[in-house]
Amino acid sequence: MFSTKPRYAVLQSDADWKWLRNEIILSGDEAIAGSDGDRAVDTIISLVSGLPVTTVVIEEFYIDRDFSDEYRAFYGRLFRQYQRETRRLHFFADNLTVPLEGNYDHIASGLEESAARGRYLGFVVLRPIRDAPIARAVLSDTLVGPALPESTVQVRTTYTAHLLGASLPVRTVPFTQQDRHMSSCSQAAAWVCARHFHTRHAEPWFSMARIREAVDHDPDAVAVQSIPAGSEGLNVVGLQRVLRRMGRQPYFMSTTSPDGKKVGSDDLICALHRYVGSGIPVIAVIKTPNSGDAHAVVVVGMTHGKAPSKGGMKHATTAIFVDKFIVHDDQRGPFTVLPREGGTNGYDLRNVPFIIVPLPESVVVRAEAAELKAFQALEDLAKGWHEVCDASAPLLGTAPENGEPFFAALAAGRVLARTYLTSGWKYQARLARNIAHPNLKYRILTQSLPKLIWVTEFGIVDNLEKPDPTKRLIYAHCVVDAMSTGNQAPPIMIHVPGFLYTWVQGSDSFYPSHQLAKWMVADDRPYRPRARFLDRS
Repeated sequence: MFSTKPRYAVLQSDADWKWLRNEIILSGDEAIAGSDGDRAVDTIISLVSGLPVTTVVIEEFYIDRDFSDEYRAFYGRLFRQYQRETRRLHFFADNLTVPLEGNYDHIASGLEESAARGRYLGFVVLRPIRDAPIARAVLSDTLVGPALPESTVQVRTTYTAHLLGASLPVRTVPFTQQDRHMSSCSQAAAWVCARHFHTRHAEPWFSMARIREAVDHDPDAVAVQSIPAGSEGLNVVGLQRVLRRMGRQPYFMSTTSPDGKKVGSDDLICALHRYVGSGIPVIAVIKTPNSGDAHAVVVVGMTHGKAPSKGGMKHATTAIFVDKFIVHDDQRGPFTVLPREGGTNGYDLRNVPFIIVPLPESVVVRAEAAELKAFQALEDLAKGWHEVCDASAPLLGTAPENGEPFFAALAAGRVLARTYLTSGWKYQARLARNIAHPNLKYRILTQSLPKLIWVTEFGIVDNLEKPDPTKRLIYAHCVVDAMSTGNQAPPIMIHVPGFLYTWVQGSDSFYPSHQLAKWMVADDRPYRPRARFLDRS
C-alpha cells in the first residue's frame, strides 16, 4: 500500500512547461521523439498552458480502473513486466501553494474553492506505455475557448474527480490515446463514445479491454488480420458491431451514393451539425489523398461563423455557419480542429468518406426525415397564415405584427432550420425557462410527449448569425416523435407565430388516426433557441 502526499508544481514559464512535458514523455532515459505520444501530449500542454498561472498536482501510484482492466486483459500476461499503477495529473488555473503547503484541515476546502470558481481544469491519467502515455484526459471544455472563441463543445457532461478529500467537478468529453499494442483508432473512438454515454446516460461501462472483447466476440475479415484482433483497425461492419454491443444503434452515412456517385460533403456537414448538436459524439473517418489509410476521429463540437449566403435558400440549416468542427483525434490530441476545407495535407471534411452516428436504440426516425417533415408542415401552414390571422385578428393581439418578418423571410429564402434530438421532459423544461409567451408555454407544457423527440427550430438568417447565442431568436418550431416509424405520420405539434397546431391521436378508429387541433397564442413573440452551453443538465 502506497501512502505519499501528491507532488505539485506552479507552472508559469516556458521552462516550467518543458519540465512538465519531460515528466510525461520521459520514461527512464529518453523520449520517443516524433511519436504520437509526443503529439497528443503537446496538444494537452498547449490547452492548459494558455493561462497566467497553472498548478499541477501529481498523484503517484494511482489505481486507474481503465488501465487496471487493460492490465488484467493484456499487460499482466506479458513476459515484459509493466507497472500496474498510473499517474494522475490535476490542473488548476490558480496558484495553490498556500492550501497545498498548509495543514490537512484546509487542503480539501482550498481545492474545492478553486473548483467552485471554475478554476479546476480537469485531469490526465498517464499509463506506463511510452509511445501512448495518455490513458485518459478529462479536461474542461472551457479550455477550447481561448483557441477558438467562436466554438462550442456540444458533447459534454460532468465528471467528478476526488483528490485529498476534495470533490472536483469538470464538464467535458473524455479523450484517450490509441495504444497500438492492443487497439486501433476506431476502438479509441468507440471508447470516447462509450464513456460519454456511460457518464451522461448511465449506459454500460466499457474499457478498451472490453471493447477488444466485443471485437473478439464477433470478428470480421479485417479484424482477424491483426493480433490482437482489431488492433490494426476495424472496417465499418466491425465498428458497427462494437457499437451495437454497447447498446447503440449505429447510423451510417456516406458521401457516396449506392450507385457510386459522389454526393458531396455539404450533406455530411449538415448531418454532423444535427447529431453533434444533439449532444451525440459522431465517429468520422478521414482518408487523406496522400495516404491510403483511413483514420477515425470523434466529432464533439463546432464553430459559429458567417453565412456565405443570406437569401434564396430552400430548406437551409444553421450548418451554413460552421466552418470548423472540433474533434478528439487519438493521434493529434483532444479538441483539435477539423476544418471544412483547406486542411493541412487534406485533413478536412472534404476527405471524410463517411460518418457513423451511435443513436439510442429506441430512435427509429433520422434527423433528416424529421427536418424535412418540419419544413413541409411549416410551408403548408405558411400558405394560409395571413388569411387565418385576418379571420382571428381581434384575438391575436400583436402576434401577426411580430410574425410578419418571419413569413416574409420564409418567402425570400432567408429562414434557417436547426434540428436536434432531446427528451420530451427536457424540451418542456427548457421552454419553461425561455422567454416565449406564457400562453404558448401553457399549451406545450400540458402536452403529453414521448421519451425522445426531434425538435426543429426556425429563425431568420440575419439574426441567427449573431455570435452571441443569447441574442438569437426563433419564431417557430416543430416537434416530431423520434420513436415512431411511418413517413405519413404527422408531427406531434408545430408552433408558428400566433398559433400552435397539435395532431391529437384519435380514439374512434381501428387504425391509428390523428386529428388536427389549433390553439391561438395572443400577443405571441419570438423566443430563444436552445443553447447547449446554457443547459443545466
